[in-house]
Amino acid sequence: MTETSSSAEAVNAVQERRVLLAGTVGSIVEWYDFGLFGAASALVIGPLFFSSNLSSTNATLAAFTTFAVGFFARPVGGMLIANFGDKFGRKPALIFTLVLMGLSTFLMGCLPTYEDIGIWAPILLVALRLCQGAGAGAELAGTMTIISETIRPSRRAFGTAVPNGATAIGSALGVVTFLIISLLPGDILLTWGWRVPFLVSVILVFVGLYIRVGVLETPVFVKLQSQGKVERTPVVRGRPSIVTSIG
Repeated sequence: MTETSSSAEAVNAVQERRVLLAGTVGSIVEWYDFGLFGAASALVIGPLFFSSNLSSTNATLAAFTTFAVGFFARPVGGMLIANFGDKFGRKPALIFTLVLMGLSTFLMGCLPTYEDIGIWAPILLVALRLCQGAGAGAELAGTMTIISETIRPSRRAFGTAVPNGATAIGSALGVVTFLIISLLPGDILLTWGWRVPFLVSVILVFVGLYIRVGVLETPVFVKLQSQGKVERTPVVRGRPSIVTSIG
């Protein structure tokens, strides 16, 4: 029996359910942000965050460019936060990704528009998209890691499939939420209505944090720590601490 298998067998059913729920909620938050910003880019980001001198088409293209920025940040954020998880633990890394994504989305709902602060509006929006993308880049991979290192081998395939399925729920939730908000009269939508879906995302974040705080560190990482085998700089050495422990 491999090291992962023997360690995972000791995990009780409560912890298994909690780690599955923690991963599922995180995936929903990640893809809620994705769907929400995508819908907002198509409908309101252009006129709110870019100069009125731009044509409607150019403003929409600028909004979708902002949307794309988050994707460029994903691999960088994934690599850096994965390095953090290999060095300090899977649990703190997942808590960090959830806070980074959720706080970025919440702050988007607080941003002043181009009319209020000019060019700083799109600059701040892009900065938050970079943070959001960086957190999202590590979320699903981190979830797969903590589940595979915790859950019993007989349930590992099912356990790692659940958060992947939850991505569709999160994306649909984000799009549908914004489409419902878009039914508001135009003046209300463009003043405060568009902010509501971004601000209420903090509820999902608090639920996710409550669950993740109760998750134990994985048996594999705890054993590596006790044996002094955790890499000091995994990203530099190119060999994450998990490689030698999964069979």
